[in-house]
Amino acid sequence: MARRGTDLRPALRGFYVIIGIGIGAFVNIATSGHQWAFIPLSVLSVLAIAYEVYAYLSERSTGPADPVWEFAEGRLPYVGLTAMTMADAGVFFGHAVERRSMLSRLEAKHADPADRFIPVMGPSGVGKSSLVRAGVLPVLARRPQWILVPEFSPGRHPFEALAKSLDEALPGIGSVDLAQRLRTEPGMLAQCLTRLRTERDRRSARVLLVIDQAEELLGAEMAQERENFLRVLREAVRADPGLWVIGLVRSEFLTPILQSTFGALLRNPINVAALSREELQEVIRGPARRAGVTFAPDNLVFTLVADTGGGAALPHLAYVLNKLYVESDDFTITREDYDRIGGVAGAVADAAEDAYESLGPRRDAVLPVLLRFVTRSEEGALLGQPVPAATLSDLERELLQPFVDARLIIGSDAEPPAYQVAHEAFLGSWPRLVQEIDVVGEFLRRRDDLERWASDWARMGRRDAYLISEERLAEIERWLEQRPDLVPRTEPIAEFLRRSRRLSDVAMKRLAASVAERALARVADDPDYALATAVEAVRCADTSPARRALVAALNAARTRAVLTGHTDHVENVAWSPTGSVIATVSSDGTARLWSVTDRAQSAPALPHGDVVFGLAWAPDGSRFVTASLDGRARIWSADGAGAPFVLEGAGDQLWNAAWSPDGAQVAAACNDGTVLLWNTAESEPALVLRGHEAVAWGVDFSPDGRHVVTGARDGTVRIWDRTTGDELLRFTGHEGWVHNVAYSPDGSLAASTSLDQTVRIWDAATGRAVAVLVGHGDTTQGLNWSRDGRWLATGSFDATIRVWSTETWRETAVLRGHKEAAMAVSWSDDSRYLVTGSWDGTVRIWDAFADGSLAARRALPDWAQSLAWAPGGDRLAVGVKDGTVHLLHGADLRTLSVLSGHASWVHGVAWSPDGTLLATGSVDSTARVWDVLTGEVLTVLDAETARPVWDVAFSPDSARVATASHDFTVRLWDARSGAEQRALRGHRAFVHAVAFSPDGDRVASGSEDGTVRVWDAATGDPVAVASGHRAGVRAVAYSPDGLRLASASDDQTLRVWEASTGRLLHEMRAAAGSAQCVAWSRTGDRLAAGYNDGGVRLWDPQTAVELFTLGVHDGPVASVAFTPDGARVASSSDDGSVRLWNATGDMASLLHIAEARIFTPLTDDDRQALLLPPGR
Repeated sequence: MARRGTDLRPALRGFYVIIGIGIGAFVNIATSGHQWAFIPLSVLSVLAIAYEVYAYLSERSTGPADPVWEFAEGRLPYVGLTAMTMADAGVFFGHAVERRSMLSRLEAKHADPADRFIPVMGPSGVGKSSLVRAGVLPVLARRPQWILVPEFSPGRHPFEALAKSLDEALPGIGSVDLAQRLRTEPGMLAQCLTRLRTERDRRSARVLLVIDQAEELLGAEMAQERENFLRVLREAVRADPGLWVIGLVRSEFLTPILQSTFGALLRNPINVAALSREELQEVIRGPARRAGVTFAPDNLVFTLVADTGGGAALPHLAYVLNKLYVESDDFTITREDYDRIGGVAGAVADAAEDAYESLGPRRDAVLPVLLRFVTRSEEGALLGQPVPAATLSDLERELLQPFVDARLIIGSDAEPPAYQVAHEAFLGSWPRLVQEIDVVGEFLRRRDDLERWASDWARMGRRDAYLISEERLAEIERWLEQRPDLVPRTEPIAEFLRRSRRLSDVAMKRLAASVAERALARVADDPDYALATAVEAVRCADTSPARRALVAALNAARTRAVLTGHTDHVENVAWSPTGSVIATVSSDGTARLWSVTDRAQSAPALPHGDVVFGLAWAPDGSRFVTASLDGRARIWSADGAGAPFVLEGAGDQLWNAAWSPDGAQVAAACNDGTVLLWNTAESEPALVLRGHEAVAWGVDFSPDGRHVVTGARDGTVRIWDRTTGDELLRFTGHEGWVHNVAYSPDGSLAASTSLDQTVRIWDAATGRAVAVLVGHGDTTQGLNWSRDGRWLATGSFDATIRVWSTETWRETAVLRGHKEAAMAVSWSDDSRYLVTGSWDGTVRIWDAFADGSLAARRALPDWAQSLAWAPGGDRLAVGVKDGTVHLLHGADLRTLSVLSGHASWVHGVAWSPDGTLLATGSVDSTARVWDVLTGEVLTVLDAETARPVWDVAFSPDSARVATASHDFTVRLWDARSGAEQRALRGHRAFVHAVAFSPDGDRVASGSEDGTVRVWDAATGDPVAVASGHRAGVRAVAYSPDGLRLASASDDQTLRVWEASTGRLLHEMRAAAGSAQCVAWSRTGDRLAAGYNDGGVRLWDPQTAVELFTLGVHDGPVASVAFTPDGARVASSSDDGSVRLWNATGDMASLLHIAEARIFTPLTDDDRQALLLPPGR
């Protein structure tokens, strides 16, 4: 529509001037004696009075009439869902009282600082922003005593937002530097305002700052920044009597605002209420008059107001009016037009669908959140209900945001603050939500029942008699398990459920199991959350699932400290050679030093001119160097004291840095593709390495100091002669930018990280690719070799840190906890701990290897099948799926030697009691006896049946070997000659396990036929048969006194039998998982068992009570064995690892350890989702 509307007031003002001239003329005539002049004089006077009445009434309905705004050519009379701007002053109507009140405040001659901060408060969607932008600012803009600074929203970086606004008002002032100066220099804001007045040549003018969405300052993650910003604002308002501030705040944030320091500024707010029906009519008619638009019939306006339902739904009305105006072609909006677009309800449905689609892949997740706003009347009609703001999680608020932006969900004036639907048409007119309501109708009914029961309980004084019974509670629990997203999260309902559950011990155990399950589900991706959740599971009830969850979470949660202080991304970290200090650098422009002992900053932050990226210690730990994007490197003393020595000469930004092993030089990679080397006593570069074709990022010196390795954006890794600067080697293979490079401690290898998500290992002498490490899910960034050279740690944009074995190049650990990119890693001097820096602004210290009760772990090339301790406990033999046998050190599990000879899986291993021989059984159908000292095979035990050998056992005198075979037999062999002595037949399926009695007189075997059989070792005669297992027997073990036999079965049980008769003594059933292996402690008072769910558990064989869950593997456990002293248990698993667990712990000590390692406690939202009471 192109035609402008007609406004009568400009014409009437002209006519009023003519009236004034006429009155003056006729007064002169009348005073000259001409009586006839009194007649026209009287008429003109009446007209003048009529104009004054018209002006007064106009001001009451539309606000102050000075100035009178004209409808701007080319603009829309109805702006839709977007907030009005100053250019829309001509079509702004409504909120006349609030407008006059605000202008009156702003025009006050004298005002104290509190009165010059004007909070404009109201629910979302009532028109606060339009009131200020189109109703107030245009008036002030025409008054010379005012200077208006462009409005801004604080966001997460309020100083940057303010600086940008000032930069618009003062072009050239520079928002980047200004933000930091506003943050750190007292009076900087006052200086800006003085300069603003000077440049505008209005030295006594008032200056107005407008802060839109001021509630953004309440973000918990920016508490310190908020306090600094409000302090600067308060000081400026106190110091400058000409500074005024308008802050627009949503009323649903009133409570948290009043509880913050922000509350001191809210002494005298202007509250913007929802428009009345009369005001809504004027909001429709006013712009129509200005634009020359008519409604047909005229009472269509009343229909629009009625369908809108109230001023809280003003955005919906604005949306409809905009759509009607744009689609109309004759300046007349008809009822047919209105019906065609579906009225307000149709517009609401369209807006809801747009908001839904804007969420992309997450859109379906918002529907359960929206269902919380829905209830039904007794007649079944859909009704909206408020949802307390405190019950919405951060994710749920994020999902609702498009609906809040579309004004479909609004804040209410309730106390406590709540959200509600702006218009109940939202519930019944949006097909997608209607369909969802139909699907979950029964769940909604149950939810309404729960709310009614909780309300009755609260009304009756919260007496136990009004809690729900166990049967009804079980029904509710089933519903909660199916649709936890529909659970009301109000305090009365949560407390009602908690009290009901406490009436039943079964309910508490069920809750513990549910919480434990949630913990286990998150172990892999969020160990911090899993640990905090597992602790709560144990607190609910000390059950087997809760214990398993706690141990699994402790295995995964390796964080030992979280260091906070940086206000932006942490870009690099470095552990000092002395081991006592950690240095970190950040995008906040500082370097910081931390004491390892007390995990606190040991010196003030060290400032730089820009982002600090590079960091390296001198070899003796006396100094460290930083490299910054300001193009300078700086050398600092180890304690940060004194001014740094500045290294100049870089032509561009500097990235990573390195210090030479002899301490004489530092190097830094430069944005222009060069790498600069400085002598540490000289400020200008001694040598510049040129050759990279793009940004150089990574740099490191070789351990012998002769070479420098670099990596760059051109995708290459290069080796240079440190003395001449000549390029010696160029490594290619990465499919993206190279970020970081590092020499191995012995200088034979170089590692590099890259945009291609891999880590590559190179032969430093030849450039040959040694290995490509794949596992990270995003760009790889930081890397560091352990001081002993056994491990390589890498960090990635996937927020994980991974530890790789330099022997096998297999990933041995994944450290999770950072919320954003893990940019840097550094090992401690003892190669046990890691420090990491992340874009989440934190620095973390990790134990790279010890997990909960875990004493040591070892990754092997393939599935670890079987294991056995040497008699002295100093060595551990492990059979591996690849056909090898690894002999590991008994304390730290490092590989001592590898026995090769089998052609397939090694499924059984056993030491001779004298420690000189090792027997092994394999799927290759043979058993072998090895000389442990020489690694030679003494004899091959081959029954020529071509059937796998599943287990082996040595007799106590080391003279015989027993084998368990797939051919249904147990065979006895001469350990030295390899001669078969006899075959024991009787099992009706293949034999999994075999064991000699401690005196050597008996042999026990376990079979897939479900039986345990005992044989006379001398004659081969059967002695006893133990029957009862309902599935195959996987393992058998004699007690140290020989009186009992333990068996592990796929029927999920362990059983203890009387060895001489086969009589069942005890049965032990785990809550989950099939028992795969079993072992006795040296004293016979404990059993260790491994399960196919990865658990390693301890049992009391006398009481059949589960004592403890030692740990959890990432795959089925194949074998367990106590150390000879009984202090530890070794376990092997299909996850390819061998783990060594402390067997002397208890749940109380583990719980204490776990509580000390919780660095991210459960939020109230988390606890509510888990149905736990509020945080203690």
